[in-house]
Amino acid sequence: MVKQDFCVWVSGRPASVAASIARALELSLSGSNGRVVFAAERASTAGESSPRLVEVLVGDPPAGEHAPDVVVPGDGARAGESARAVLRHLAAAGYADPLDDYSDDDEAAVSVRLQAFGYL
Repeated sequence: MVKQDFCVWVSGRPASVAASIARALELSLSGSNGRVVFAAERASTAGESSPRLVEVLVGDPPAGEHAPDVVVPGDGARAGESARAVLRHLAAAGYADPLDDYSDDDEAAVSVRLQAFGYL
């Protein structure tokens, strides 16, 4: 699935929604060379990192800061939709295969798993 090594850095507010999105991404990218990091703070912009860092920010970025790769809403009810948006970004950037077979049934399955783990 993954075309090259990369790291998805997820941060933002509310933290519970960011954690839900990170877990959904982790489940979707399991078995690949992609790694998901959930952190309290945004990723550092110092230099180019290896593997490639894809920054995901939940909520609005503070004014004057560098723009992250992906910004998604902090709405807990839309965490699955936000995770799909990130996965589509990864596919468009060449990190993963397109999600043409990802359906609403898959969304429901991820939501059930997230609820079972206490993320939603």
